[in-house]
Amino acid sequence: MAGSDEPVHPGGLNLYFPKVAARRPPPLKIPGLPRERRDDAPRLKSTSVIRSIFSAIKAASSSGKAPGAVLESAMKLVKVAAAGPTTGEVAKALDVDTSPWLDPDVHPILLLRDLTRSYGTDWLSWEPETIWSELDDDDDLGGELPRANKDKVMALRLAVKTDLPWKHLAVFENVALAFVGMVPRFDVMQPLEPYQAALAIDVLYKIHPRIEYGDDVLGYLAAVLMHDGLSWVPPEIFGDVEPVMKTLRPNDDVADKVRDGWAAGATSDADDAVASQLQTLHALREYLALMEEQLQLTPTLPTQDYDAEADPSMPDAPVRGISAPAAGSP
Repeated sequence: MAGSDEPVHPGGLNLYFPKVAARRPPPLKIPGLPRERRDDAPRLKSTSVIRSIFSAIKAASSSGKAPGAVLESAMKLVKVAAAGPTTGEVAKALDVDTSPWLDPDVHPILLLRDLTRSYGTDWLSWEPETIWSELDDDDDLGGELPRANKDKVMALRLAVKTDLPWKHLAVFENVALAFVGMVPRFDVMQPLEPYQAALAIDVLYKIHPRIEYGDDVLGYLAAVLMHDGLSWVPPEIFGDVEPVMKTLRPNDDVADKVRDGWAAGATSDADDAVASQLQTLHALREYLALMEEQLQLTPTLPTQDYDAEADPSMPDAPVRGISAPAAGSP
């Protein structure tokens, strides 16, 4: 729990954004170009900064130019963002058509960084209408936010302020759907697909790496993963769900082979359960790596303190859902 000099809500919540070690090595960084824009550099024309990066990378495989030349414009995004601007400022500096805020596929952590850089921690206590009003007045956004990104903002705020996504399966499910750009529904269950659960776990870890999942959420994760045909999953992607899956699966032989194949980095085109599961797990890892590339647009947040006791939107008495020590480095 917290030390005596740390800001703590009566329920025991401590919220920080210190720089902490990542769970896995960061993606390979390609050396960038000088920050000044060259007059002959190709002008990016895309629906978002993020799609511009991916389009440039894809072009490298089909063009006759050297990879460094093909990626020139895309990698300039990293250098422009090095000083710590928001994604809107990055897009404006490069004359990109649309801000990542208008892209429903934008990584949630990019939105969290932008909100914190623009408004500190004040936005955490604002009403949703106030947040939308402030964002509508932001000239760098260039349009009305899509519903998907409004849902991401609400899911982020809930995850920063409470531990509900870790403790309640319905909350976890809806937060996960919001993080991938889908519209959550609160009247029915919408069982997650493995990639949706994987991204949610990754984002929540980046926000608060010390919060542990409750039994209800772990049981839910085990059920949806096994329903999708996975008998074993790597902890670096799905956290502590494997022990729960072990109690549910009828055949440990397949799970053991999948675990051993994953550890060996094996892939196979064979038409059997082990090969199929390994293909799914490798695809999940590639998806997370692709999402992680977006985070090169802006640097991580500096260390900040969020005092839950001073937040007027927090309840006055301890309630379930705001009772876990937390620390993160979005």
